[in-house]
Amino acid sequence: MSKTFPDFKNEMEKINVPVEKLDQIIDNALNKSTPMKRKSVKKPIVAAAIASLVVIGGLSIPSIQAGLEGIFEVSQYRYSEQESSSFGYGFLETGVTREEVFNSLVKMEETYKMDIPFPTKVWDIESRSENDEFRAGLNEEGEFISYSFDQEIHEKSEEPRFAVSAIKASDAKVKFDAETLNGTAINKEIIINDTKAVLYGVDTLSYSVYLEKEGWKFIINMTEKNDKVRTGLTPEKEMQLIEVAESIQ
Repeated sequence: MSKTFPDFKNEMEKINVPVEKLDQIIDNALNKSTPMKRKSVKKPIVAAAIASLVVIGGLSIPSIQAGLEGIFEVSQYRYSEQESSSFGYGFLETGVTREEVFNSLVKMEETYKMDIPFPTKVWDIESRSENDEFRAGLNEEGEFISYSFDQEIHEKSEEPRFAVSAIKASDAKVKFDAETLNGTAINKEIIINDTKAVLYGVDTLSYSVYLEKEGWKFIINMTEKNDKVRTGLTPEKEMQLIEVAESIQ
């Protein structure tokens, strides 16, 4: 039982408020009054060849309860352990043994002499930069089987940042996870060019569309990078993410 607000507690007990309810009231008051520090960090997920983890503190927005066990796992964090929500994604068991780095999609296609499927509408939102990074994943035979793309961070831009991970290895597994204050996250079925896909994410932090197309598996991620414009997953942002996914060609 909480040791805080002793006078308040005594007064509430006098009017026969149940102990369990009293504890809940006090704990809720403490949670709302606790200072919360906001931060944003990106880290790799252990054991994932193509992965990302996005973290931000101090945000608890109502969202859809996560499901699909084994694909998207959501847990609840406690203040004593951490002070931030997180969202991670990636592919496991990829078969990738080494990577090559390129600064353009064209250069990567020329190197491997193939057309590489990519959501071209990304360039409509934020123009292409020489600092954008493409990482090609190769198997033991040196064959191209995957790529990841990270958009350059433009500090002054209010547009979200995009990242793309794609793999054509049929046995690769996709993995998403999140830790949030209330143990919930966004989990929503959507349609991409008449094909079912899924939108996962943590509101006001990061959102990913997962879809499969022509033997490829894609994760397209949108991150709200600017604290001044963190508006959550608005209908406009959801449509923007869907349109990017629809532009894969």
